[in-house]
Amino acid sequence: TENKIAFVVDGKPMGQPRPRFTSVGGFARAYTNEKAVQYKEYAQAIILQAIRANKWVVTDGPVKVEMVIYFAVPKSWPKKKTVAALDGQILPMVKPDSDNVEKIIFDAMTGLIYLDDNQIISNYTTKAYSDQFIDGAVCVAVSEIPNYRKQQAVKAINGGEITWTRKSM
Repeated sequence: TENKIAFVVDGKPMGQPRPRFTSVGGFARAYTNEKAVQYKEYAQAIILQAIRANKWVVTDGPVKVEMVIYFAVPKSWPKKKTVAALDGQILPMVKPDSDNVEKIIFDAMTGLIYLDDNQIISNYTTKAYSDQFIDGAVCVAVSEIPNYRKQQAVKAINGGEITWTRKSM
């Protein structure tokens, strides 16, 4: 059976900011934004709860990560625009960028879900509006990929469409 774990980091999604630099005694020193540190620690607390509930054991094998970054619809939007956003007709092309949200969540999972984020072999992330979370949320599902070395992803291009299939080696 496939080993899976899922969790929800409730609250406004946050991306990993670029490191900032300061000079101490003539030497450059990098530091991380305090809000980012707090968000990562908050995410790790949620991940630990999910680990205990699911009896997850940190894996050293390949994993697949699926992530949905939910944003709250701005309260200032008229009802018609809000309905369109919740229906997926208006998409959240807003900050933070999905790759920066991935970075902070991937870093939070390191050492808890997997040993290193280089174990992420497959990753799918999407952004959407939702009214299920007051300020938004990041929903994450991680699955171990069984027998990965015995499988090979093959891309078949059919009439302009790209489909993915797995074939045994």
